[in-house]
Amino acid sequence: MQGFLYVYDEVINSPEVQNSVLPIENLSVHYNKRKNKVELQSERYTVSLNEAASGFQSAVPLFLVTKYFIDTIKKRRVELKFKNVNEQKEFEKVLDKNKAFNSYFVNIVEEPEQNLFPNSQKNIIQFLLSSLNEDGQNKLILTTHSPYILETINNSIYAARLQEEGFKADALVREQEQIDYDKVSAYVVKNGEIHSIKADDIMQIDPKEIDGCSEEINTVYSKLSEMEFSDGN
Repeated sequence: MQGFLYVYDEVINSPEVQNSVLPIENLSVHYNKRKNKVELQSERYTVSLNEAASGFQSAVPLFLVTKYFIDTIKKRRVELKFKNVNEQKEFEKVLDKNKAFNSYFVNIVEEPEQNLFPNSQKNIIQFLLSSLNEDGQNKLILTTHSPYILETINNSIYAARLQEEGFKADALVREQEQIDYDKVSAYVVKNGEIHSIKADDIMQIDPKEIDGCSEEINTVYSKLSEMEFSDGN
């Protein structure tokens, strides 16, 4: 956590993230140096992050740090146009150890759905998938209890397969957010054991493994409905 806070403090002072537009509610993020506060801005209002809803307080640091690293790596690659792989390796050898050259981004996210409405959960995972696809070496590792997160990932997997088969799936799911099923791993922990929840027959993640409660709730509702409308009373 201390490491993240150190990076976050550096991020909010960087020009790369000033006035960035959140994937939630299209709010822009701005660091007010005079007040030493991160602020969310719309056409109608400005509110400091520490006074915003808890969902924003969770999502904004995740968004800013992810965007910062993705943009920084892209910028370095533009600035350092190596002629070949060997030239890049030679460059990395002579770098000062305290100034490591980050060529890709491993993004580890714990429960991105925290305090967010379902639609905002969808938007934040689409942003994370889009950031993942900025480079083939990037990695996204996340934990979640949200079926909305898994179903959004499933849509991205499905769209990628259809796009590969010649369908215009990018009309529904942007190509930048699509993800190859074979590059996905998904697991659930039950009774101290790890089990894969990938359904290879349909090339999807099985959301029922973490959303069995919805089925139970629906079953109770159906039985209550039968009780009300059955002839036997």
